[in-house]
Amino acid sequence: MLQSDLDHQAGVMYAIHTFVDVCLNFDMPNEAFIFNLERLWCAFEAFKQEGLEYAASIRAFIAVTEYVNSQRGMLSFAEYLTGLSIGEIKALRRILHAHRGLIRDEIKSFARRKELNRVALLEEFEGAIKGYYSVLVIRVDLSYSKDSMSEIT
Repeated sequence: MLQSDLDHQAGVMYAIHTFVDVCLNFDMPNEAFIFNLERLWCAFEAFKQEGLEYAASIRAFIAVTEYVNSQRGMLSFAEYLTGLSIGEIKALRRILHAHRGLIRDEIKSFARRKELNRVALLEEFEGAIKGYYSVLVIRVDLSYSKDSMSEIT
């Protein structure tokens, strides 16, 4: 079972991201999958906001919960999940796996943006240092010129 603080939105989003990551990259038993899915769905419903664009891992989780909601009929979310067969649980896992490419693309995009930001920040620092150095040199030259003015007349 995944341990996390579900009392605030950031904790819920992190827990969902971790859940999806573990499901995609490690072997989570079906009981743990169902337990965490139900627990996270309840927490997510409290913080879910329409009109927001969520990260790919959160969108994968939302796709699973929307599928469950479309299939459960009059059953509660928990009742539906506890009655799932192994094949139906695998179908839910396949929904997560279908989002793997989107998650990978988002990670690559983040790494690209991080590198571009690093380069831009470095250029900004270099420009500021060069600009400060130029001002410093000019300032020293001007003060020297003022000191020598009395000798020049």
